[in-house]
Amino acid sequence: MIKLTKHNQQITSNWSGGTTTQLFIYPEGADFTARDFLFRISTARVQTETSTFTDLTGFKRILMLLNGNLTIMHNQTITKHLNPFAPHFFDGGWQTSAQGLVTDFNVIYNPNIEALIEVINADINQQISINNTSKIICIYVISGDVSIENNKIQLDCSEKDFVSAEQASFIIKPKATSTLIKVTVHFL
Repeated sequence: MIKLTKHNQQITSNWSGGTTTQLFIYPEGADFTARDFLFRISTARVQTETSTFTDLTGFKRILMLLNGNLTIMHNQTITKHLNPFAPHFFDGGWQTSAQGLVTDFNVIYNPNIEALIEVINADINQQISINNTSKIICIYVISGDVSIENNKIQLDCSEKDFVSAEQASFIIKPKATSTLIKVTVHFL
C-alpha cells in the first residue's frame, strides 16, 4: 500500500517552542498525546531561541535539521552542535533542551522498532528503485518535484509532500533536481 499526503493535508499544531506538523503516525489512528503509537514522523519549526523538548520516555528519537543550527543538551551534561542534514539519535526520556531557531525533521519510535534515516539528492535523469517487501518506507520531499511509481500507481509529489509505503516497492523519478528524506522502519 502506498499513500501520498500532500502538504495542504498535513496537520500542524502548536507546542511551547513553535509549531509541529505531523506527517505520519503508525498505526493509523494512533494518538501522539496518548502515546499509543509505534512510530511518528513530523517536522517542527522552533521559533523561540531556547526550547525544551517534550518528555518521550519509552521512545527513541532521531532529529535532523532542515535549516538553521542548533545546540542541543541532554540531561544537563551532553552538549552537541547540530548542522542541517546530520541525523542525531537520542533517548526520548532524556531531559533535552536546545538553543537555536530551526526547522527540523523528527522520527519518534518504539524501542522494538529500528528506524533509519537517509538524505537523497536526486538529479532529473536519475531513477531510484526502492525494494520494499517487509517494511515501511517513507519519503519526504524537502525540495524539488518527483514522481513515485510502480505497476499500480503514479504519484506526483512536490515540496513538503509525504509518501508512506507499506510492503510496496516503487521507483522515484525526479522531475527536477530534488532533495528527499527516506525513513526506513523495520519491526524487530
